[in-house]
Amino acid sequence: GLEKILGMDGLKKGVGLFRFIKNEGISVVVTYHHDADIWGGIISRLAGVPVIISSRRDLGYQLERKHIWAYRIINRLYTRVISVCNAVKAEIIKREWIAEDKIITIYNGVHPQNHDIAAKDDILTLKRSLGIGPAESTVGTLGAIRPVKGHIYLVRAAAEVLKKNKKVKFLIVGYKDPEFFEKIRSLVDELGLDKHFIFTGDRRDTARILSILDIFVLPSISEGFSNAVIEAMAAGKPVIATEVGGNPESVVHGKTGMLVRPSDPEAIAVGILKLLDDVDLQKKMGNEGMLRARSMFTFEKMITFTEDLYISLLPGNLGKSGRQMMCKKAAN
Repeated sequence: GLEKILGMDGLKKGVGLFRFIKNEGISVVVTYHHDADIWGGIISRLAGVPVIISSRRDLGYQLERKHIWAYRIINRLYTRVISVCNAVKAEIIKREWIAEDKIITIYNGVHPQNHDIAAKDDILTLKRSLGIGPAESTVGTLGAIRPVKGHIYLVRAAAEVLKKNKKVKFLIVGYKDPEFFEKIRSLVDELGLDKHFIFTGDRRDTARILSILDIFVLPSISEGFSNAVIEAMAAGKPVIATEVGGNPESVVHGKTGMLVRPSDPEAIAVGILKLLDDVDLQKKMGNEGMLRARSMFTFEKMITFTEDLYISLLPGNLGKSGRQMMCKKAAN
């Protein structure tokens, strides 16, 4: 690991990376997040890498002014920039003064087969193991428990929902940032909702978890292109998501789910209650979401678009050999 880039340890790791790239004859380098983008881009260019790609996964909510200015200076080092959605692309163009034709959007993808409908007995068993009764509805979210994910607004929405419908359990799945988790936990206790909230921590069986939900909620304040949303859609669940980042590119309001204003627990509560009161609408939106996710946001499409981009950017014979390798791989 590397805690500080500016320092002797950072310099040593940079030299090590430079030597590795040269020794291995690396032709394509893809960097993720600002430190890797900035220093990885510079080192890769010094090492003579022909194709350098910066992959942007969010709207840049963590960026400081120094990072923005660094991007404005070094964006010319990148052969291309991959944005995870068009909203991220637009933000990069506005923020970093980069040419539009240098950026390409490639959406995240899911494995649809991971979300084949679970057996009814398995769903009941899993619900029972989590303390959810067979007659209770389940509303849930997946994602790291940290401020930007907006869990606090889901908790406040739950308080409004439970005033009108007591037969609901709220499931929060994901890694717990200790400090922020305590704030969420305290709010749940303060509002008297502890009997209605289940915190599972990290789970590997997210496809099984999604199978027991009636409604999926993504209350993020800022978002790139949410894997959790398209996973929920692929599992046939109606989605209530905030109208930020790439959410409007995955969720079709009124068709596959609902888009609401960020930081608005009342709007989230209205959406949840509407779906809880109309099971047919739940099923209709869930089915529409499943069709959309399994046709537009597949892992195969994501890989194909990414491979095609890499190969198209490689110079001369490198590009031809890359295409041959792809054909050979497909044949096998």
